[in-house]
Amino acid sequence: MDGLKEAEGELMEAHGLQFCFTKTQEGLYFLIELSSGGSVLTVDSEDFTKEEARGIMKNALQTKQLSDFQKAISKFTKRSKRMFGIPFPVNEPILSEKISRKK
Repeated sequence: MDGLKEAEGELMEAHGLQFCFTKTQEGLYFLIELSSGGSVLTVDSEDFTKEEARGIMKNALQTKQLSDFQKAISKFTKRSKRMFGIPFPVNEPILSEKISRKK
């Protein structure tokens, strides 16, 4: 863990949380919870195509409970605060197109 890094990807939402589906230069797909910046799921691109990895991520968002995500997020934020002094949340919520179009 090297602290915070900028990432671009696809916005996904579940359980009142926002996630970014992204791929690193090292060839790993991550599902990052945006308020903490912590990965809650990792898939190796050597084993799966982008579409397969996206399907795995979407399935996890639909089948896992909020408490499963909260455990991973809590562990990440505690470690990041202790090791790097990173304040949270690291990202503010992103308004989806559906929400911003209604205004």
